[in-house]
Amino acid sequence: MRKLIFSAIIIATAALFACSKEESIEIPTALSNSTWYSTINSDTFEQTTVEFTDSENAVLTVVKRGYGTDELMHKVEYSYTYNAPNISLMPKDFISSKITGQMIKLYDDYIYLHLTSNVGDLDIMLTQMPSKDQTIWQ
Repeated sequence: MRKLIFSAIIIATAALFACSKEESIEIPTALSNSTWYSTINSDTFEQTTVEFTDSENAVLTVVKRGYGTDELMHKVEYSYTYNAPNISLMPKDFISSKITGQMIKLYDDYIYLHLTSNVGDLDIMLTQMPSKDQTIWQ
């Protein structure tokens, strides 16, 4: 009888943990209508955002966060191509830098977008959850 009760407890515990596991997220197949954020840089108070407005267009924005006010520092419109996990952003103004990058999956619940410019002045990591990433300006 003890073995039966012990076996029932083990099976119930295993079933409970098997059902409670959250599903892992996968690298998206499309970026349309998504926005990716950096955390606020503690030295400059700047935050970078990339908004993919549709399947071909994106806007990169750098905002300086202030006390009650935000100041737009930089805004560039891009056309982009995305072939998961790789992305290429070409500026529409032909003055700004081309940006390339890729989606990187860490663990089961964390995906970030790593972007680098072709002139080496931009190296950022963005995520859809602003509290989970960092920005590095070189």
